[in-house]
Amino acid sequence: MKFKNKNLYFFFTCLFVLAGCATKEIPRSVGAASSGLKLINESKFVNYQLYTYNSGEECLFSGRHPLVSEPGNRGSLKAGQSYDTRIPSGETFSVSSFVDDASVSCNVIISFVPAKDQNYVMHFDARSRVCWVQVERVTYDNSGQQTSAVAEPSVRQRKAQAAFWHGGAACAN
Repeated sequence: MKFKNKNLYFFFTCLFVLAGCATKEIPRSVGAASSGLKLINESKFVNYQLYTYNSGEECLFSGRHPLVSEPGNRGSLKAGQSYDTRIPSGETFSVSSFVDDASVSCNVIISFVPAKDQNYVMHFDARSRVCWVQVERVTYDNSGQQTSAVAEPSVRQRKAQAAFWHGGAACAN
């Protein structure tokens, strides 16, 4: 494409460059039926890449998006940090937690069915070359202090698989 006006060329060049920098993942809408989720990276050394799926039961790679959606973050939960979000309740919710570090490499996928208006804490850690994820249902008092935490009974670990060979599904039951 050849421009006769250099200002017009400069404008379109800037437009294309800025459009590429301004992209942001848009998580699916949680609607009225939602639950609170606090993500906590217990590791002092490794960052987790966290993804969820448009359909938690199917885990289709084409519907995957970052669970941590802060500008410039691209789904990473840094070592020792936490992140609060809202998730849909009453349907299967799946999280893929991925670490690829010099000390450990793993991909743990879990699913659970959040209950409406409940709060959950999801802990991630990598120790002794092993990664783990734990989900707890928590309650808080009026001052915001956590009063109880119990293991979420609906949690199940999913098997990670190569989506390309399995019809786009990144996990199996």
